[in-house]
Amino acid sequence: MECVDALREAGCEVIGMVAIFTYGLSKATVNFEAKDCSFYTLTNYDTLVEVAVENNYIQNDDLEKLKAWNKIKKKKSNDFFSFVKNN
Repeated sequence: MECVDALREAGCEVIGMVAIFTYGLSKATVNFEAKDCSFYTLTNYDTLVEVAVENNYIQNDDLEKLKAWNKIKKKKSNDFFSFVKNN
């Protein structure tokens, strides 16, 4: 978000950002919406994990661990955002 702010302060019209990857955390979505800035990514965590399994970079046994880790990260992000928003 700092780059959006810096570009706008320099007089640029920022209508969106593109990134290579996202973990899909709701906090990022909300932050971009608050700045009235579209946000697009080429891929995300779920796709990365799915392709890694398909190409045997990770085993199916590890898939559940990776999904659980991502679920925890999303919950922590949501919990933190809810706390900040309500305080």
